[in-house]
Amino acid sequence: MSCLPFLLVMLDIIARLPPKNDAQCKLVCKEWLDFILERKFVRAHCHYMRASADQKLLMVGWKTIEIHSLN
Repeated sequence: MSCLPFLLVMLDIIARLPPKNDAQCKLVCKEWLDFILERKFVRAHCHYMRASADQKLLMVGWKTIEIHSLN
């Protein structure tokens, strides 16, 4: 079985998770943390969360995680 490409996992799977789960994903490894902090990931996450009725904004800092409701 071949490995899934990193970008596929991050942009098409992890970005669709609720904000709390995305925040937990940043603890997996430094590579995931760096990627979750990039604008590309934030844009993808916001795009997928736009369709949700319970919209939340995930703000990930170096040592902080904030989740804000948009409703």
